Amino acid sequence: MKHTRDWVVWESGTARGTNKDIWVLEALEDFPRLSVVIPHLRHYVCFPYTDPWLAYLRSIVASYDDSHILKAVVAGAGLGAGISETATGALIGGGIALLLAANAQTRPAGLPMMCPSCRSLYNIHIAVAVMRCPVCNTRIRLAPQNP
Repeated sequence: MKHTRDWVVWESGTARGTNKDIWVLEALEDFPRLSVVIPHLRHYVCFPYTDPWLAYLRSIVASYDDSHILKAVVAGAGLGAGISETATGALIGGGIALLLAANAQTRPAGLPMMCPSCRSLYNIHIAVAVMRCPVCNTRIRLAPQNP
């Protein structure tokens, strides 16, 4: 549908302009019927409905939950202030806690991919030999991986 296509283009362009991650998630069973193109993305996930892949998707979603950072910063600032009894100690403690909390959350990286047709760059998270480029809709056969 034209309005859906235009909306996807607008949303992905806006997200890219603000340096946001764009993830395209496609169920393996829908793969043959999909033709919507996403001009801007960072990650493409084509997944089967299996427990390991659903756990993988949950890990992606959980990697964006940063609610633990505020608690860590407050605790670090309190500890820093308690140890040094100055505002500088609180700032140092909060800064250290912020760095540790921010680095603790990891996000699946996937494998780097460049579409041979449109030359778009993004990371793939797939377990299939044939995929579609979400940017230009070209079918791509991947080289087999050596064990």
